[in-house]
Amino acid sequence: MEAGALDEQSPVQALEEATREELKALCRIAWPVAVANCLMNLRLLISLAFLGRLGGGLALTTVNVTAQAVMFGLALALEPLLGGAYGAKDFKAMGAWLQRSLLILWLTGVPISILWLNAEPILIACAQDPAIAHVTGAFLRYLLPQVFLLGAIMPLRLFLRSQDFVDSCGLAKRRWLRRNDALRVCL
Repeated sequence: MEAGALDEQSPVQALEEATREELKALCRIAWPVAVANCLMNLRLLISLAFLGRLGGGLALTTVNVTAQAVMFGLALALEPLLGGAYGAKDFKAMGAWLQRSLLILWLTGVPISILWLNAEPILIACAQDPAIAHVTGAFLRYLLPQVFLLGAIMPLRLFLRSQDFVDSCGLAKRRWLRRNDALRVCL
């Protein structure tokens, strides 16, 4: 056998090596995003644990349905636009898309805020227990600034993620989670 033949990889070995390298690169990108999303969901779990004792599970459900889902759905429309603009090196378009999404999400926050401010009478009109309606209404009033913060955080997170700044998003969520938990204990 020739010495050069031993140095060459078979096609199967080359494919396995390429697959390993691709998986390593994918994990480097996906790991921080996965951790950040888990932390975001952990925040909701902690809220449910605190509110469940007060009869406020309805409040958390209202937050998820009226704000989180709506804002997240609207913000996700931005992801392919940012990815395409970044791939084309059109940074001006990225900035324009970010500004438009911020405006749209903040404007979407206005009717959500009105709904949250009137949650207690709406729930009572829907035949909910007045005590639970009161806890839900109070919780939603305390979380009112979160509507507009979500409107800012979601597009900014997608903006950073489209440029491969995934570690900063996870770091920010870890810090936010600690402060958020401390605030819930105080309330």
